[in-house]
Amino acid sequence: MTTNAIKLTSPHELLAVVPYLLGFNPTNSIMVLCLHDRRLGLAQRLDLPRSENAHDVASGLWTWSHNLCEFRAGF
Repeated sequence: MTTNAIKLTSPHELLAVVPYLLGFNPTNSIMVLCLHDRRLGLAQRLDLPRSENAHDVASGLWTWSHNLCEFRAGF
């Protein structure tokens, strides 16, 4: 399997490549990008929650994404 590598040198470039990674330009979204050893392992998009649920969603998302990124990185 051939993998096309993209070399990014700044956080700005990482954000600019998100539409390429997803195949569309996300709006009203939360993005989860997992990095390990300067490599991107996961790009995930979720709809923004309703404002009354924002704290609970953010807390759950942090736990979920932290655990998932560690798992995918092989820790």
